[in-house]
Amino acid sequence: MSAEKDISLDEKRVFDESADVETVLVATELGVASISVSGEQIGRFGLEVRCVARDVAAVPGEAAVATEDGVLRTHGAEFAETGFAPAVAVGYHDEVLVAADETGRVARYEGAADEWSTVGTLDADVRAIDGDLLATSEGVYRVVDGDLSHAGLADVRDVAAAGTPHAASDGGLYALGNGWMCDVEGDATLVEVDRHTASASGVDRAHAVVDGGFLAHDDGAWLSIDLPVDETVAGVAYGTERPFVVTEDGTVLLEGDAGEWHYRSLGLAGVAGVAVP
Repeated sequence: MSAEKDISLDEKRVFDESADVETVLVATELGVASISVSGEQIGRFGLEVRCVARDVAAVPGEAAVATEDGVLRTHGAEFAETGFAPAVAVGYHDEVLVAADETGRVARYEGAADEWSTVGTLDADVRAIDGDLLATSEGVYRVVDGDLSHAGLADVRDVAAAGTPHAASDGGLYALGNGWMCDVEGDATLVEVDRHTASASGVDRAHAVVDGGFLAHDDGAWLSIDLPVDETVAGVAYGTERPFVVTEDGTVLLEGDAGEWHYRSLGLAGVAGVAVP
């Protein structure tokens, strides 16, 4: 069951004024789109900044975007340049911004000094950053004592650090236990864990893409989810109550309270990721 186009563009997605509104940021090849969401209702959207966005990440009150020109950051205001090289990935470790450039350099943004501090340089393509983990063409790397240490696997496309660490690789979806254990075999391209519900003992709400199929974590198992659009999922982010999903073709979906999916097309292609500040 799905609900398409809850309200028209002309109606401007009129919200219940008493409802909490969340902002969802989507990285696209035309820029960073900002979508307002209230409950199960997808509302106003527009471009916050024009750029070729390659990745987006956020923590409460702050967001960052990797672009072909550098890293943009916002801390409750407009996005601004940070003086970084053309970037391929951004993430946050202990709420500190971390970025990787096209040469494999990984650096932390020292906000007080408004400068970047190099953590290390990898002879690998960095594909994703989450917490202290990096997904690279040569496997998982971990930030340890201010340095980068190889943590196993090969050809990793995505990582999720919250709770039990997970990695998506060409061999499958892996969870870190007594070494990396394969949860789902296949070509895994995405994994996301909700940091709000994760704990040291494991994960609760989580999603992944394996062999092009969309999966949700449920009571220790990964179950296939049928979305109302036949499009490849490019990213998942979590609000206070529900997951937000974006596809490569620019469709935004959210899961309703009854398990149905509401969705809307942004009309923006080349989607690279999604985040909720």
